[in-house]
Amino acid sequence: MASTVSLTEQIRSETTPERALEAVFDLTQTERRSYAAIVDADRPVTAPRLAAAIDCAETSAYRHLSALDECGLVQRATADFEGTGRSAYVATPPDEVADRMADRVEETYEECRETIDACRPAFAGESTDRSA
Repeated sequence: MASTVSLTEQIRSETTPERALEAVFDLTQTERRSYAAIVDADRPVTAPRLAAAIDCAETSAYRHLSALDECGLVQRATADFEGTGRSAYVATPPDEVADRMADRVEETYEECRETIDACRPAFAGESTDRSA
């Protein structure tokens, strides 16, 4: 039988920035490593440079950059980095990341609230079929 972790337990266990990024943005371990490499970089990062930094295939690095960009954790700095024709990325400023995290948590809270409200009739023993 699979064990279930309560929402409270999950929130309490997310005490590191890395775990919070994973929980809020649903990042994989490699995406978190990619983000850390970009944060630590002294200049914009291209997919080939990221691939070398985290020891992955270049095609994987492109996917990681795309996922991080979609979450708003990185921003494209240029579409033609050093004349290579490649996009290069920088980390989004920490305050903006924190704001995005807060927005994402608020959105999730609202979704949970709507689900709870939709369940109220069932909790009260009423039918949830509203087509009647």
